[in-house]
Amino acid sequence: MKSVDYYNDLPYKVRIIPNKKKDTFVVDYPQLPEVVSEGKTIEEALTKARKAKYEWLSMAVKNGKKIAEPDD
Repeated sequence: MKSVDYYNDLPYKVRIIPNKKKDTFVVDYPQLPEVVSEGKTIEEALTKARKAKYEWLSMAVKNGKKIAEPDD
């Protein structure tokens, strides 16, 4: 299996979705559906999402879970 750093360095697509009801931004990775984060600013949401992505990838690699690679 490939390393966490291998997957973390891949260019996964990121979605930034304004949540007008809460005045926040939600960030997710469409190919990593379990990785979602939210922040008061885009920068905060992206920072939290990157951390969540790394933590999720770490657990997935540790547990031998299949990890999707980015589409071209």
